[in-house]
Amino acid sequence: MLLSLAFPLGNVWAKQSKFNIDAVSDVTLDVVRFEACIDDTDECVIAGGPKQVNLLDLADGRVDFAKQVLLPDNTTELRLVLGESSTITVDDESLPLDVPSGQTSGLKLKGEDVFPLEGGLLAGMSLDFDLGKALVVRGKKSGSSYKLKPVIKVATAEITPMTDGTAAVLAMPDEDSEITIGEKFSLFIPAGAVSAPMVISVKETKFTVEVWDEETGEVVEKPALSSSYELNPDGAEFAVPLEITIPYYPDMLLDEVSEEELAVYLDGEKIPTDIDTVSKLAVADVWHFSVAKLSDGRIAFETQMPVNDFDPDMFGYRFMTYESPYATIYHPGVDLNVTTTSSSSGKDDSSRTVPVFAIADGTIVAKEDNWTGIVIRHSPVNGKTYYSQYGHIIQLTGDEELNGNGTEEVKRGRKIGYIGDVGQPGSFHLHFGIRNNFHFNPKTTDEWTTNDFKDLLKDRKKIFREYESL
Repeated sequence: MLLSLAFPLGNVWAKQSKFNIDAVSDVTLDVVRFEACIDDTDECVIAGGPKQVNLLDLADGRVDFAKQVLLPDNTTELRLVLGESSTITVDDESLPLDVPSGQTSGLKLKGEDVFPLEGGLLAGMSLDFDLGKALVVRGKKSGSSYKLKPVIKVATAEITPMTDGTAAVLAMPDEDSEITIGEKFSLFIPAGAVSAPMVISVKETKFTVEVWDEETGEVVEKPALSSSYELNPDGAEFAVPLEITIPYYPDMLLDEVSEEELAVYLDGEKIPTDIDTVSKLAVADVWHFSVAKLSDGRIAFETQMPVNDFDPDMFGYRFMTYESPYATIYHPGVDLNVTTTSSSSGKDDSSRTVPVFAIADGTIVAKEDNWTGIVIRHSPVNGKTYYSQYGHIIQLTGDEELNGNGTEEVKRGRKIGYIGDVGQPGSFHLHFGIRNNFHFNPKTTDEWTTNDFKDLLKDRKKIFREYESL
């Protein structure tokens, strides 16, 4: 695309012909700070710190400073106050770029009724932007100078408002600041932690468990051991440590785990932690950012689903029309209905096209030609031994036959049988269950897909009423 741009000849603007706008591959703005201006006032406040911004990416809606700009309510204009190092790349050559008043009032991004009335973290933005119209080129190519007009129209702006689980603050180099969520969580940022203004945000993810209340005879929901906290900007490092305080609920600890064993983990890495067993708070120094959560350090083992393609049926209480000890009151697992076969009976050869796999390493402790099918005992997780059940399964025969005397070990992914209807004629499916002392739903909380099984056997899973042993 060819573009004719103006350049001055004496006091008269003349045309510079044949400037190929496609030769521009990058427009990098040296932003020293973001400022947000408020409606009907001349007030502009600092909204973010230093950042190198590619204007071409921003024009296309690619905002690499998302979550790093904090806008107040009633923002109408965002200003990018610039340093001295903004550049434009033309024919692979990086050249200086001038923005009039860029180092004082900044490059102004504005649009009518574009910014939401409610403030929050800037999550996305797109510009109504034509580089050919916004760029002024002076002189011939060998000595050209490049100037960017100081106002750009904003097409859309997306804001993440501060909710009950999200909080943010603009940390300044010479000031203490603090983020709080709820009554007990806090992140304290001391003066000197940052060298330039930085927007710091925390997003809380809460977990709950459902337990059987012996007194009421009902399933009740309670908070899990602790929430997790996403600290942003991810990967940020600090000159002096920040102090994080995380509340916890000791009722959710295993009997064999003491409160003193708890620690804060950053992306799975344990950091030194002080546990206040009176206030039920964990306190730690944070030198860099990632996801912070409380744990006793016990790790789940790797798992997979027992079949590759399936439609899950419901877990828990449900109405059944056939007679069974479990059917009329409680279904302690999920039925995986495999639709890739036309067989209505698990006993003919066509059913053997749908294999069943062990979900994790373990030992076969039961093998029955009935509803029980195969039961595998797995290594302890968080101090508890888990069992996986594969009901109505067609057993392997011949050289592949397994024994159920408690001595045969299997590896994750090993074929242990075929989908069938053993124990329930005419219903072609796999009954799949997980239990320790409790049965719990093997497809919640993380909503399993066939590619996401890492959290299967963690104690954060929802736990349902106690049921009789297999």
